[in-house]
Amino acid sequence: MNDIDLSFDVNAIEDLGDDIVFDVFTDKDSQIIIKLDELGLPELGYTKFVAVNRKLNAAAFVEKICRDEIIEEAYFFMFSVNLRGAKKIIELIESGRIKKATVLISNLRNNSAKASDRLVKEMFRECEGVRLAYANSGMRGAVMRTDKGNYYSFFGSGNFGYNSRRELYRIDNSEEVIELMWEIINEIESDSDFEEIT
Repeated sequence: MNDIDLSFDVNAIEDLGDDIVFDVFTDKDSQIIIKLDELGLPELGYTKFVAVNRKLNAAAFVEKICRDEIIEEAYFFMFSVNLRGAKKIIELIESGRIKKATVLISNLRNNSAKASDRLVKEMFRECEGVRLAYANSGMRGAVMRTDKGNYYSFFGSGNFGYNSRRELYRIDNSEEVIELMWEIINEIESDSDFEEIT
């Protein structure tokens, strides 16, 4: 299995040289974070693409950021989230590593009969610092502003459950990308299908 990291300046694409190849993402959180430590997060103005062939919960990216920085504000887009992913986000909020967060889940999950979907909904509703909403969205990723002046966003085919397989993520550190994402967020929140749960 190979994990690929291609970094480039979003303002000027240059010769990338040889691809940097990494291996061994595993399905254990601590090992994922160690591997993400080796991979590193993009510097301001850069993007990384990460291709993985094993389970990788998108919450691992959030946890990696929280090890070195405090997330002042986050907006999480989820098609679905399982109990482990929800617990991780709540743990980071309750420990003060995330100051405030909006969790937007696909509205297909809002009225789900599955006990796990109902439990995740209640867990987020009870967590101070979380704004929970549902919308007709299949987006998967997050935008985050940190105390160290970084503007991280990541999007990909994975989710906040531990059921992903081959996935591709794009991780940006760009104020311009975040500003664009906030425009998209405002459009989502103005749609009639957007439902905030209080």
